[in-house]
Amino acid sequence: MKKNHLAFIDTLTQNLVPHLPNFLDTTVFGYRCFDRSGKSFGWSNNNQWNHFFINNLSDIPLDRYEKEVASTNELGKYKIVRIGLPTAKDKLFQGLYQLKIWNTVCCYIKCGNYIEGFYFSNPQGGTDWINHCLNQHDLLENYCIDFKKRLLCITSRTDLLEFSSPTVNPEIFNTDSLESPPSIYTSKLTIRENQCLKLIGQGLTNKKIAHYLNLSPRTVEWHVENLKNKLNANKKINLIEWSLKQI
Repeated sequence: MKKNHLAFIDTLTQNLVPHLPNFLDTTVFGYRCFDRSGKSFGWSNNNQWNHFFINNLSDIPLDRYEKEVASTNELGKYKIVRIGLPTAKDKLFQGLYQLKIWNTVCCYIKCGNYIEGFYFSNPQGGTDWINHCLNQHDLLENYCIDFKKRLLCITSRTDLLEFSSPTVNPEIFNTDSLESPPSIYTSKLTIRENQCLKLIGQGLTNKKIAHYLNLSPRTVEWHVENLKNKLNANKKINLIEWSLKQI
């Protein structure tokens, strides 16, 4: 099975890499598709990583992916960065770091029954490169869309599922979305206030919260002020602390 999997990966590499445009000096690009069964399929232009994952991480639940996929399932879109020395002592981070696939911007997008991850890495880029990438929001999303179109021109979802392996707990796909506030939050808050509080607890700025909820920044500021009043929080950091205590 692994032999067939690696052969499939090699075929994708031969067809994708020659046509893969450079994005902001990205040296390693990766893609992973998670379905509701908890299985995922991944590909990277770094063949060492492809072989490492198939030989060492297939069929192993990966907590880091699980947290990122769970956040995307609730938010619809989710971005996170991996920078500096990895602190988690797990096989996923160790493998990435050993193969010099670090300083990464991870973009997740929920699409129907799938959650897709797009990974842009430049080990030499540092924080300046990370910040530059994050500021190119539209370019990032367009690149992700273009890559997926190119991928599905040379293969199919059925093929990807055939070579998928268990990666995350499928129960995370059954969690409530932001459209219905989690029961852990107090009932005296409105739906929008609960949504904002959840995102504040994840460290998002007002501007990013506005983007995710399709609101104006001024409206988010108004919700934040209401949260402070209702929860007796003097500062936004108190809202973050309050939110984290509820999880």
